Amino acid sequence: MNRLNATPITRRLMSAYFPKLQRRHGLSLLGMLAGCVILISTTPKTPNSGWMSVYAPPEFPQLFTGIPVLRPWVPVERLDYALTGNLWLSSSLAYALVAFLVLALFYREALRLGNERLFWIMLAPLSIVIYLSSWAGPLYDITFALGLIVTLILLSELPRQVSKLPIVVLVLALFLVDMSRPTGSLIVIPALIFGLFWFKCNRWILFVGSAVLLLPFHIMQWTQFHTIALTTFSGSNLYEAIHIGRDCLPEFARRELDSLAMATCSNEAAAEIRAALLKDPSAILSLFTPKRLAIILTPNPNWQDVDFGSSLVYYTVEIFTRLSIVGFYVLAFLSLKVDRRSLLGLLFLFIGIITTLLAHSGFEAARVMLPFVLLTAFLALGARWKAKTRKAKESGPTELTTDSAGAAEGL
Repeated sequence: MNRLNATPITRRLMSAYFPKLQRRHGLSLLGMLAGCVILISTTPKTPNSGWMSVYAPPEFPQLFTGIPVLRPWVPVERLDYALTGNLWLSSSLAYALVAFLVLALFYREALRLGNERLFWIMLAPLSIVIYLSSWAGPLYDITFALGLIVTLILLSELPRQVSKLPIVVLVLALFLVDMSRPTGSLIVIPALIFGLFWFKCNRWILFVGSAVLLLPFHIMQWTQFHTIALTTFSGSNLYEAIHIGRDCLPEFARRELDSLAMATCSNEAAAEIRAALLKDPSAILSLFTPKRLAIILTPNPNWQDVDFGSSLVYYTVEIFTRLSIVGFYVLAFLSLKVDRRSLLGLLFLFIGIITTLLAHSGFEAARVMLPFVLLTAFLALGARWKAKTRKAKESGPTELTTDSAGAAEGL
């Protein structure tokens, strides 16, 4: 530990959370970075602040806007537009770089579990899923995935005795999850509770840090729009899914979606839907029909009708990707154990699927479900066969419990 503590902080982080990194691994990561930048940054994107076309440059929402965007990124967009006259850096390039970070976490997990071959098998369908979901997709889709996976890694691997830096990273991951989606709070709350019970030291950083970063946005949302969730659109999302009661969207101009009036209408619409479901609970079954489950769980990746040049290529890509997603689910099921990684991963996945079924029509299921498809694929990396398990055990420690755990405690 003395030698480890004497090394730079970056080396300590790599040795703790990216075990056995060799030259070929670095070259692989560079290849993935180049691929993400070349492919993903060249596709059109919806700007983070461009939700429902409420705002368009040179106009941007305020930091405490009511619409569901990645609020802390809005100042970055303002600066990008002021300097370059467009949003390529803060939208397309940023999406590509975050996608690379997600793939790097996949690679790191495969190395940790001794399952590198499975990662390379999964890389092609993963890349297609991310590439097509990013086409006209906003940045907060992929930042949600990043925050979700980092949260799972830290909560499932960190020992109970841990120092300040990993807790700070966990707080930032929870902040990213909460800011990226209005439903992020439904994941942050159980993750925060688990962390407060699991860690034996520095829990105050987790509690205070989360309160300082997250609460101001929710307090301002309540003060200005009378909603706790970071959106003025929750009732309309419910209507899109179940078609009961009042549809607020046609009643307001686009700019009015970021207003107290819209939030009030949305709250009233949600109340009408809840009352209708209490009166006739069977109506909720329409959300769980086999067709709708297929649309949500295995969404058409080509949600924006990208021109592939021929219908044959179009349907080949669609079938390949949907079968790959089914494969992710199967491998994730095979990887399940009674441990933190599996139980927390299942909880996050369950929350994601239920909220998507309850609050989305299914048209944008490819991008909406992207974080949870990636979470499923991440869990799938734990699948292994008996022969591989024996080989992995012979190759040395694969969990953050020996040298790497010590490094984590030393951070």
